[in-house]
Amino acid sequence: MNKTWYQRKIKLNDNWVVSIICTEDISYGHRDKLFECAMIEPDGDVVDDSVTGHLDFDQVAEYIKKAKEIHND
Repeated sequence: MNKTWYQRKIKLNDNWVVSIICTEDISYGHRDKLFECAMIEPDGDVVDDSVTGHLDFDQVAEYIKKAKEIHND
């Protein structure tokens, strides 16, 4: 069983979701306890080219900020 150190989904105004994870052997950057973010469409599909790994806290905050600028207008 993989350890999940962090998992959160932030629903945006237009029903898109920002997914933030740090899960053993799954997320990009897990070995360094870094995060992976991705955008999830309203129908639940992950946008493949939105997946960004190896993010620290500040980079996750920037990812969320950009997503909100696009999807919370």
